[in-house]
Amino acid sequence: MTRLKWMSFGAAIACAAYAGHANAQAYRDVAPLAPPSPAKPHAPEPPPEPSDDSQHIAIQTLRGIPFHSAMEPGASVPSAASVDNGAISATGVPFLDASFLAQFSADIGKPLTFARLADIRRAVAALS
Repeated sequence: MTRLKWMSFGAAIACAAYAGHANAQAYRDVAPLAPPSPAKPHAPEPPPEPSDDSQHIAIQTLRGIPFHSAMEPGASVPSAASVDNGAISATGVPFLDASFLAQFSADIGKPLTFARLADIRRAVAALS
């Protein structure tokens, strides 16, 4: 029986001696990787806007130029002015009078370029 004890004891010592060489693995080292997230869709970049001096056609045939103020819904409509049988009109914008609107009469019925549109925008901005 003693011999069996010593053999068991020897086996335990041998296992203990080799136990230092056994390495455990951490779960974080062997955990499965998450799949990559799908690529986010993106819209193509819009083409650059024409410059203020562009001669590209914005509107093939200009039929009218309406100017309106940003009013609350249901508000009463203030003063209105128009020229060229209503083709050019200003509603709710008192500083745009008929004499101001008349300077755009020559543009009615013709192609409107981005350059001319910028001129109109600058003229209105100068008055406001």
